[in-house]
Amino acid sequence: MDEARLIQAALAALVHAAAGTPIFFYAYNRRMYRMAKGMDKINVSLVFSILAMVLPAVLGWVLSIIDGVPFLVRWAYPILVGLVWLGGETRLAWQRYTLRGAPPLEFQPAQLQGLQFLTHPITTLDLTRVTYQIAWDGPDLTVVQITDLHLNERIPLCFYQEAVEMANQVNPDLIILSGDFVTHRHNIPVLTELLSPLRTSYRVHADGMPAGKAVFASLGNHDYWAGAPAIREQVQAAGARLLSGSCVDIGVGGDAVRLGGDDSPWGAELKTLSSPPPERGRGTAVISGGVRDPLPSIILSHTPDNIYRLARLPGCAAVFSGHVHGGQMRLPLPGSAASSTALIVPSAYGRRFDRGHFVFPSPFGHAVHLFVSAGVGAAEPALRLYCPPEVLVVRFIRQIP
Repeated sequence: MDEARLIQAALAALVHAAAGTPIFFYAYNRRMYRMAKGMDKINVSLVFSILAMVLPAVLGWVLSIIDGVPFLVRWAYPILVGLVWLGGETRLAWQRYTLRGAPPLEFQPAQLQGLQFLTHPITTLDLTRVTYQIAWDGPDLTVVQITDLHLNERIPLCFYQEAVEMANQVNPDLIILSGDFVTHRHNIPVLTELLSPLRTSYRVHADGMPAGKAVFASLGNHDYWAGAPAIREQVQAAGARLLSGSCVDIGVGGDAVRLGGDDSPWGAELKTLSSPPPERGRGTAVISGGVRDPLPSIILSHTPDNIYRLARLPGCAAVFSGHVHGGQMRLPLPGSAASSTALIVPSAYGRRFDRGHFVFPSPFGHAVHLFVSAGVGAAEPALRLYCPPEVLVVRFIRQIP
């Protein structure tokens, strides 16, 4: 084979392999969230790489060195994959456009911008506070979400303590912890010490919880894999109430809000937002005609994949999720971290809900808000690229009729 033919064959193999990368990420994202062991991820990565990239590369090489192969046959694989990829990206952009919510009010500290952002790829410890403001049918309520701490020895404890302090500085009415407290079992004993300093305002009260400690939690996949009973014990010892497949009513001044927790598909599923008979007149609101209207409800769901089911529950007004880490490693696009894009997102919906605020229609006529936080920690590996960790703040403002 002459040199020109060799270069042509190598180029064809490279193009065919590159064409398979969208197939790899599409399949890997939808399979990854079910895998508990790192070795499983490696094995699946190898299989998908062979099927989507290595075999097509061989095909491209062979078709290139065979004489008389028509152009369309020789390049059929990358052309077809390119067309499918373009259609998929168009569909994704439309889905995200139709579900788009309000942008953040602010980032504190301000995000890195432009060239400064591009030249600062490692963002593992660049903790930010992201704030949204939303109108809803419930009372004024400031909520702080901390998710995906992923306590591990590769990130200093002072970083996690900084996240706790950042949450306290907001003086929130409610703090929610939506899972993945640790990466591995041996990190569990640190949880109580870390989470105990969390404090809230005195506006929220719930039976059995001390004033100034309106902290509620659910569990994530790593918590179940590392040891859910031990994590429950640590989180409860820190003063938080666990909501796993259950709900509770909280008082906010003279109003009430319902909180629910959904740990599925790894743990208990929240099947209803009903609660025991209300005490002291709380629990349901009576509207004209004697019809009982469900309380506005906030749900903790570690994975955003549950949103389509949860949005159909009567009263569901907001869902707080994490799990996907914003992709953890994103490709930089012009602008800032807000415009970077994820590649690997462990979700049945791929990159549809990688990070941010989304709005869904409820069958009961109101909007359901989904907040997907990029999370605080990082795991496997403990590294973030162009994806700053965040503490998320949502200020719910009563909607004036």
